[in-house]
Formats: sequence, structure tokens, C-alpha cells
Amino acid sequence: MKPRRSLKGLSSYVGHERWPIGALALSALIGGIFEAAAFLLIVKVALAVATHDGYVDLGPLTLTPGRALLLTVGMVVASLAANLFNSWISARITARVIASSRKRLAAAFLAASWEVQSRERQGNLHQILTGHVSQISSAISNLATGLSSASSFIAFTISAAIVSLGSFAVIVAAIALMAAMLVPISKLTKRRGAEVGRANIKYATQLAQTTSVASELHVFDVAGPAAKKLADDADTVATTMFRTTLISRLTTNVYKGMMLGLLLLGLTAVYLVGARDIGSLGAVVVLLVRAMSYSQGFTSAFQQLHVVTPMLDQAREQEIEYQENVQVCGDETLPVVGSLAMEDVSFSYTPGAKVLHGITFGVRCGEMVGLVGRSGSGKSTLAQLLLRLRVPDSGSYLVNGKPAQRYTATSWAQHVGLVPQDVVVMHGTVADNIRFFRDGLTDDQIMAAAQAAHIHDEIMALPDGYATVIGSGARTLSGGQRQRIGFARALAARPDVIVLDEPTSALDMHSEALIQRTLRSLKGSVTTFIIAHRMSTIADCSKILVLDAGTVAAFGSPSEVARKNEFLQEALRLSRVPAEPTEAARQAQ
Repeated sequence: MKPRRSLKGLSSYVGHERWPIGALALSALIGGIFEAAAFLLIVKVALAVATHDGYVDLGPLTLTPGRALLLTVGMVVASLAANLFNSWISARITARVIASSRKRLAAAFLAASWEVQSRERQGNLHQILTGHVSQISSAISNLATGLSSASSFIAFTISAAIVSLGSFAVIVAAIALMAAMLVPISKLTKRRGAEVGRANIKYATQLAQTTSVASELHVFDVAGPAAKKLADDADTVATTMFRTTLISRLTTNVYKGMMLGLLLLGLTAVYLVGARDIGSLGAVVVLLVRAMSYSQGFTSAFQQLHVVTPMLDQAREQEIEYQENVQVCGDETLPVVGSLAMEDVSFSYTPGAKVLHGITFGVRCGEMVGLVGRSGSGKSTLAQLLLRLRVPDSGSYLVNGKPAQRYTATSWAQHVGLVPQDVVVMHGTVADNIRFFRDGLTDDQIMAAAQAAHIHDEIMALPDGYATVIGSGARTLSGGQRQRIGFARALAARPDVIVLDEPTSALDMHSEALIQRTLRSLKGSVTTFIIAHRMSTIADCSKILVLDAGTVAAFGSPSEVARKNEFLQEALRLSRVPAEPTEAARQAQ
């Protein structure tokens, strides 16, 4: 990779910090100038003291050794002040850029369409937000070191040129030679850095997958093979890191040897062009040695930039993908959901492989619809289309007779709720979990939703009621309690439409009975779609929609569908659930 590519990759993160970076470079240059002046004064004063000369010749200025020493102290203090400011502003830039990068990437992911989010590999975003973005700290540190070293190198080079023009010519030639020799090494370092980034993402993904199935690993007694797989991935990361680090270290050591050779060449040139007096020769030697050390610092920092740039590129590419796939919505406000309908809707995840095709049905306000069918028939995909998480490839999804995508995302969200199969309880209070980032919901609404979900009494029995902290690292809830917290979360905003994905699949009889009561209370006022394999869950539905291989095999009242559809007949027979609503359901109505 060429130098400008490395800096260009980093500029996408630090571009908004142009002024601080400019101040960083300026402070480094000023510090380098003061440091070079201090070194030059030290050499001159040392020679004056050694030769018992009463004056220090500084060209247009002649000082006594004592005054020259005082001036040297001033230069050292000024250089230290500039370097301290340089360190402060470098740390400030690092902290600000890391925070802003994580905010941008997280916001871009959350604003991306569900289609993009659902494709995200497990552990990938976590690795980018933590590991890759953390490399920005290393990158900015290397950038600061490179800028400081380059600025100091320029200061010392100019100082050496003032003392002897020959040294300046040799250094310029050395820079050109070094740049030419380091291009192939830079490209190799870039490739190795990309390998490290890919290996780290693979390891993070495998680690996330392994920890998510910890219970299965114990039950099947396969912790050993799983550990071996992680160990193999760790070895791959270690090998790629070893190769990259080795190239970087070898480059640094080769550079040191080259610098010593170039220094000898420079001293020879300085001697030959006429720096005969010991004062000039000593000053040039000191300035050249110091300039070469800064040149080494710049080269080392640049090599490290090559190592981290691939990771920054991957993070930036991921952010761009999110930004380019924001879900598109209309600008019309949805007042209420009166009806939902699909007309000849088709959808596929990959071209040529339709998951749904020819889907046509209509639902009125307050109807409860059971979505049933064999595994893989398209139930979850249909639910995602109903929620506008995905957009049909063809056909129309109509809400109140208008295309669903015409409505704004905000107004749509105010009328739609979701109860997933596995409700995630976040670390926070019970009230926060039900409120779910919707700050406009009042405590009364939260409590009313909990009562509707038949979880209020159990919440009040907790040590701090709705203020009890639950979730990871805090009080745990049973599966039935989590599911009803999910119900309360969906009901809190009083939606017109709710989609439930297997709401009772993992519940005990008591929890299932409570959720059934909640479902009956919604009938007639909230349009409800229930994905279910257990027929008891849909016993009170007013409509049944049977999917078979991505098509609507049957749609109508439970009794009507049960007479015509063999799948539902068999499912009802196996579950021994009557085709008509229960007596308890009729009384509840």
C-alpha cells in the first residue's frame, strides 16, 4: 500500500479533527526546532568550554558561555512545553475519535435495514466495535509519533543544512533512497495486516458461537473438540501476527543499519565539502545523529500504520455498507391500522430461490390470525414482511389500502408490536425493560401493560418492584416471566398490530394459561398474528393461515380451514384441540 492509502484510510476517522491534528503537527515542529536549537547550543557551549574560549559563536549572535547556557535552558523548557502539549492533544484526539467512531458505527448498524442486520455474522460487529475500533488508538498514536518524528526530522535537517549545505543534500538523497527501498516492504506489511484482521474476526465469530452453545457442549461432552477448534483459530491468529510483527521488526533493524551507513556517508560528505572546523563538524554530527533517530521513529510509526490500516478499512467498509442500506420509508403518517392485506406477494433471500410466492390474504382490525405450517414453509419470513422488516420482491403489502412502505418508520412503529420467541431481558430495571428506550411512555402505561400481560403481581413481589434490576449479572427471571415481560413491552405503546413468534413454545402450563388470557384480551381490539406449532396457542384465533412451501395453502375460519386442509386436520388431531373457539374464549368475548 502506498503511503497516501494508509493516511487516506485513517482520514475517514480523523477527518473531523483537522484543526487538532494541525495543532499536533505544529507543536511537534515547534518542539523539534527548539530541541535542535538546544542541541546546537549544547555542542557550541561544550566546545567553547573545552577550548577555554570566552565566547560562543552563533553566526549573527555571539554570547558568553553563561548566557548561552541560559538560552539553552530556555530552549529545553520550550521544547518540553511543546512536547507536553503534543501529548495532551494526541490523547484528546484519540479519545474523541474512538468515541465518535463507535457511535457512528453503532448508529449506522441500528439504522440499517433488517435485511443487512440479519446477515451480520455473530461476533463480527462486536469485534469491529471493540477490537478494530480500538486500533484507532494505535493508529492515532502512530500518526502522532510519525508527525512528531517527521516534524523533528525536518527541524534537525534544516538546522544541519544551515551548518553545512552538504549534509542537507546527503539527507535528501538518503530519504529518496529509503522511500524506494521500503515500498515493497510496505506492501507486504499491508497484506499481512489484512490477514491479521481476517483471522481476528474469524476467531471472534467462533468464540461467540461457542459460548452461545455452552450448555450443549456440556450435555454432548464435546467441550474438548470445541476447545481444539478455538485453539486452532488462536494459533492461526498467532501465526499471522507473528509474521506481521516479524516483518515490522526486521524492517526497523534493517533501517537502523541503513541509517548508520548513511550517517557515515553524510559525515564523509560534510568533511569533503569543507566543514573543517571542529565546531561545525561536531554540530553536524550531533544534528545528523538526532535527525536519523527521528527518521527511524517516523519509519517505524509508518510501518505500524500499515499493520492497523486493514482493520480500520474493514470497519469503515462495514459502516459504509450499513449506511448504503438504510431502510427506505415514506413520509406519510399512519393514523391507525384498520386493515392489512397482501396481494400476490413474493420474496426471496437469494435470486431465483423464492421463499414466498403468490401470497394473498386480507385481515380486518381486531382479528386474531394463526400462522401455521411445516418448518421451512415461510412463516417467519411472512412475519418479517408483516412487520416491514423486509420488503416484498413483487406484489403489494397494503395497510389501510395503501402500500405499507408509504408510511414513516416512526408512525409505523407506534402502531406495531413484536413478541419474539426468545425475549431478551437487558440489564436494567423491570420498568426500563418494558419501556424499551421509549422515553415517552409513562409509568402508568408501563404498569398497565404489565397488568395486561399478567406479570404485574409478580413484578410487585420483587424486592424493588418495577425498580428491581434484572438481566445479565442481576436477578434472573423464569422463561414464562421473560415471555410476559416481552408481552408487556409489546403492549406498552398500545399497538394496533402485534406479531407473536411461538409465544408459548417453551412455557409451563401456568405461564401458557396466563399468556392465553392475554391473547383473548387482545381479540377484537388488536390485530394479532401468532406463529405457532402448538395448536393450543391458536385455539382462540378467528382466522387460520396455513403456509405450504411458501404459498397460502388455506386461509379462513378455523372450522373452514380444518375441513379443507390436511395439515391442520392432522395437527389438530395430534394436539386434540377443537377446531372452534373454546367456551372460555366465548365467555371472555
